[in-house]
Amino acid sequence: MTAVHDDVITQDSKDDISVKTFYSKVYNGWGYDIYRNGTLFIHQPYVPAVAGLTGFAQEGDAKKTGDFIIYKIRNGITPPSISLNELDSLHVLNMMNGNISGSVRN
Repeated sequence: MTAVHDDVITQDSKDDISVKTFYSKVYNGWGYDIYRNGTLFIHQPYVPAVAGLTGFAQEGDAKKTGDFIIYKIRNGITPPSISLNELDSLHVLNMMNGNISGSVRN
């Protein structure tokens, strides 16, 4: 299933890599796309490395995670995946009833 893209909310562009955040109605939260040389390189409509498919609760959390992935790409860290520990270090995770999820929705 493809996430629904609304208008692009933010874009941070340096060199040939940029991140764009979007709200996904399918995953009930924020996701991000990473573009390389203007071409979609990574489409991440939900919180990676977490069980279940739900979007980030806050746009800033999706942006922060996308920026971290760009950091990995720029520094030759491959694959540019992300772990639960890294998401926790970015403060984009929350413990709910013993389960890890994206940050709390208000």
